[in-house]
Amino acid sequence: VTRQNTCSSVFWPNKDINTNYLAEDSTGPREVLRIAKVDATSIDNEISRPVDVVKLDIHGSELDALIGATNTLKTAKFVLVETWTQEVYKGQPLHHDVDAFLRDHGYEALDIQVAAAWERPSIFKLNSIRKELIGLEVLYFNKRDFELSNSYYKYSLLLSIFGFTSFALWICDNKSFQFNQSLKNNILTAHKKHQLRKRFSLKFILQAIAARL
Repeated sequence: VTRQNTCSSVFWPNKDINTNYLAEDSTGPREVLRIAKVDATSIDNEISRPVDVVKLDIHGSELDALIGATNTLKTAKFVLVETWTQEVYKGQPLHHDVDAFLRDHGYEALDIQVAAAWERPSIFKLNSIRKELIGLEVLYFNKRDFELSNSYYKYSLLLSIFGFTSFALWICDNKSFQFNQSLKNNILTAHKKHQLRKRFSLKFILQAIAARL
């Protein structure tokens, strides 16, 4: 358990890595306050029915959790997982380990976002234009299940929720399933409303800025 409660992990913080970066980025050395014993189980043991999305952000233990979810992964549609490019915690699996495991189980990366980017300290306090990539948030898509299960309605709906409107509509146009036309209409309506909200939000922000000038 670390002083910063959001940084606790079953892996020991890697001071050699973390102290190479600005404390405001890395949250410092992630000082350990105490060791706590906790009961562990697996996702497969805890989940007795199919799930559509698996979300993991557990500070280095993502691969262990996935290994304990092999049955769940067979029918899950998406996995949203945090991965790391640096050993922020000693001995933790890195992005390529998680990526290889999920690809071996029929998944492919659909989207990658930067979850953490850190800067090294400098006496010049440069505020670098670009920081080093440390953590990722990756959305994986169960391509194997998509091709075999015919769960097109569910995939199309979930893709639209995640923001992949074009992919969702492509399924409606190219795959035959019940209610595909009504789903397509609903996806288009939701997308238009979302775009409208974004447009008006930007408009009001710009108006507020202009009013202050």
